[in-house]
Amino acid sequence: LDELRRRIAGLEGRLPSDAQLMPVSPPAARAEKPARVGPAGKPTQTKSGPGQDEAGACGRARLGLPEVDGLMACGGGLALGALHEVGSDGSRDCGAVSGLGLAFVAAVARLRPGQLLWVCDPMVRREAGLPHAPGLWQFGLDPARIILVLARRPEEALWAMEEGARCPALAAVVGEFHGFVRALDLTASRRLALRAQESGVPVFLLRHGAAVEPGAALTRWRVVPAAS
Repeated sequence: LDELRRRIAGLEGRLPSDAQLMPVSPPAARAEKPARVGPAGKPTQTKSGPGQDEAGACGRARLGLPEVDGLMACGGGLALGALHEVGSDGSRDCGAVSGLGLAFVAAVARLRPGQLLWVCDPMVRREAGLPHAPGLWQFGLDPARIILVLARRPEEALWAMEEGARCPALAAVVGEFHGFVRALDLTASRRLALRAQESGVPVFLLRHGAAVEPGAALTRWRVVPAAS
């Protein structure tokens, strides 16, 4: 049934042919993709883009922590070409949210070339601040690679994220939001997830002081600061 849903979605153009709506049954997971045929009638190999592996999917970024990497498929780390969400219950935990998000982005930036699109909504600038260049260096990120977008409204921030997720030349897209955002509903997160799947660009959604809400992220992380 899962495989049938996937094939129908691919034929209707709603999802890429290799997207998974639900965990695929073992026979479907082992099925090989049809080979592409060249002009001479011989099968041709598909070249992998930045961060892609031999599995033909969008690849994965290892975090270097076996206990964390092991939580994900085949212990391979974060999936590229997907939406990932990091959030906290309280605004005062913004440092923990930003820190974990930066660790994820740094792992991806080591694999993928290009600029990093970083989008902030207005409330984040007031409550959590902006990315700090010396701090980015400590996480192994070159500040020169970051394109910072300061949106005036949450809707504009979501539009910038979606447009960035369409561009395969970007290394990653990061969006920061504070509190409850009406525009950031299940439909909006689903659109971001689909754009990430289509382009192979990983998208990270950082939510400060926000309750758990329905979303389409492949992984969702809730963080709190550890006691000093």
